[in-house]
Formats: sequence, C-alpha cells, structure tokens
Amino acid sequence: MKLTDYLKAEGHGALGRLAKAIQAHAPDVSRWASGQRPVPVERCLAIERATSSAVCRWDLRSADWWLIWPELMGQDGAPPVPGAPAEPALPAEPASEGEAGRA
Repeated sequence: MKLTDYLKAEGHGALGRLAKAIQAHAPDVSRWASGQRPVPVERCLAIERATSSAVCRWDLRSADWWLIWPELMGQDGAPPVPGAPAEPALPAEPASEGEAGRA
C-alpha cells in the first residue's frame, strides 16, 4: 500500500500519529507521502513496523528496494524485481548420447 493511501485510510490525524511513532517531523512525512521527497532508507523499516506492514519497504522504495533489502526478494507479497525472470530458469536438459556425437 502506498503511504498516501495508508494515511487517507487511517483518517484525520494519521500523519501526525505516524510521524510521532517513527520520531520524524510531520512535514517530512507529508513530503514522503506526496512524493515530493523519497523516503529515506533509514526510515522505511520504522514505517513498515508502525503501519503493521500495511506499508511495506518495497512500497516506499519501489525503484530500488531489492538492492537495499535483498532478503525481501521472494517473500509473500513482494513485487517482481525489474529485469529478473518471472520464474527461475530450468537447467538445460543434457544432450543424449546420440545427439552429442552428431554435433
């Protein structure tokens, strides 16, 4: 869930409550939610915890989350990594003895 959607869903005062929970300034949280500024890496885990994982680190840093937290790749709900194959490639079948001699 995007941070802005979370704040809207939580209603009046949500921005201030979140700012207090993560010990940040409310104007900073507002800028992060609006996209004016990227969420600093060091704030992402605190936001994830304060929102009970409603807002995940990959939601906050969609352009680079897998580089920062590679341990999140493949977790339930994790988005695909750009440029990565959707499923692991299967190893090539070994050539049969008859085919190997013809090459």
